[in-house]
Amino acid sequence: MKSPELPPDEDRRLSALEATQLLDTPPEERFDRITRIASAMFDVPVALVSLVDRDRQWFKSCYGLGVKETARNISFCGHAILGPDAFVVENAQNDDRFSDNPLVTGEPNIRFYAGTPLEDRSGNRLGTLCLIDRKPRTFSDQDRHNLRDLADMVEREFQYQELGSYYGERTRALNILNEIALDNEGSESERVERALETANHFLRTETAIVSDISDQTYTIHWHHERSSNALHNGLSLPLNRTYCSMLLEQGEVLAISHMARSRYRNHPCYEAFGLESYIAAPIWLDDRIVGTLNFSSERPHRPPFTESEKMFVTLLARWVATTLERHRAEQMKDQFISTVSHELRTPLTSISGSLDLILGDATGPLSDKTRDMLGIARRNTEQLKTLISDLLDIEKLVSGNLPINLSLQQVGNAVEAAVEEIRPYARPKAIAISLKSPVPAVTANLDPVRLKQALTNLLSNAVKYSPDGGEVQVRIVQQESSVRIEITDQGPGVPAVFRDRIFQKFAQADASSSRAKEGTGLGLAITRELMLAMGGDVGYESEEGSGATFWVSLPLSEASEA
Repeated sequence: MKSPELPPDEDRRLSALEATQLLDTPPEERFDRITRIASAMFDVPVALVSLVDRDRQWFKSCYGLGVKETARNISFCGHAILGPDAFVVENAQNDDRFSDNPLVTGEPNIRFYAGTPLEDRSGNRLGTLCLIDRKPRTFSDQDRHNLRDLADMVEREFQYQELGSYYGERTRALNILNEIALDNEGSESERVERALETANHFLRTETAIVSDISDQTYTIHWHHERSSNALHNGLSLPLNRTYCSMLLEQGEVLAISHMARSRYRNHPCYEAFGLESYIAAPIWLDDRIVGTLNFSSERPHRPPFTESEKMFVTLLARWVATTLERHRAEQMKDQFISTVSHELRTPLTSISGSLDLILGDATGPLSDKTRDMLGIARRNTEQLKTLISDLLDIEKLVSGNLPINLSLQQVGNAVEAAVEEIRPYARPKAIAISLKSPVPAVTANLDPVRLKQALTNLLSNAVKYSPDGGEVQVRIVQQESSVRIEITDQGPGVPAVFRDRIFQKFAQADASSSRAKEGTGLGLAITRELMLAMGGDVGYESEEGSGATFWVSLPLSEASEA
């Protein structure tokens, strides 16, 4: 008996076979119909659609045979895929290659075999459409032609399968990318790391990394691992010891499904980490590669990475590049704001002090017109000081440098202090600020100065947007494990188009130069960061045109819970 040889492109052929996703699938009428027709047309008891796997031949359609697979080393189909034309054995008992084959000497007692190769669109011979008889027979040129016609029908079904898988996977990939792009929750870093986790699951990989590449250094900027926790953001490696050095050589998406069988198997990174599969795309900014988006696993990727998966990684890398531009721009903006704010604070303090002295007649009596003009200057100076204080606070909060001194405190004391502080601001508009009595005696771990600051921001907004003569209500609500402070106004409510970004820095419902309400757009952002720093939360309920209720909450102390 002669076992079939392996085709010269066996690795590629097996990868293509796996990509069809036909192996070990249930019977399908579209293939069974063809084997029934073949059996009747050629008057043979057995007709098969056989797929030649690594160590077996597996029957996608099996007419007249009671088994689903046989070993490859005794298969006739293993010989048939070695050439482009039909492979015919008219009498196996008279053929030295098969006379002692167990499929000939025992069940199914093959005497006649005719198989023609089945190819995919790239010319990979995946298996055969074959005929089997238990008695010898001849096979004419017309028979070969007819068998080829039926094989073409099977190949057409392969193509339909491939196209269906292609468009199904591509649609799924685009839907996932759309969900990632629409995710607006949390910080840039949180959104990127959620995207990496989602992509890891889609690609069936274990590790996802967004890297920074500078000179010959590879640094992890963001990452996600499905199992181990061996990596951390900021970890740096020599570039030449990472697979990304191979990516940079070609400047476009690189996919390696089985490193041990690739031309990259001698790469230092493979020797060091043993990663078998890898897919990555470059991150471009300003016409240069600044990093990579890469996914890897210790296991080979089966089936091989598809064109849809390569497209997915390429498009996700573009989204990451946009996020990384924004991230760097945000860092530069924060640094600029901090620098400018510090530089402005000293001269503004001097100007404000000088205006106070002049308005206090330290330089002599003032005319009414001069006093009015200086009063306007003083109010504008105070507004600038408030803006600078807000800018410095938000910069310190984001960087984690604003001191938060937590201690067990009565919540009501901070609320009452904030209400009293805002009353003078509400008086010119004749707006009443009512604190519902009695105030619950609840305690929480808080910084009274920072809680009052957060509440003052919410109260000033409520006054600003309330109509003249209106009312702002303040309530302290004790819940099961938290205390919630609610501030309700009678203003126009929060516009629907503004709700997704209401707690973002510099966000304003009306950002035009002619807006009616003044403000920095930082108050709500500062309130959110202050509450998070104290372990609390912030939110709101509003119907446009019917006012709004903004709230902050803090975990109750154990005594208050009891």
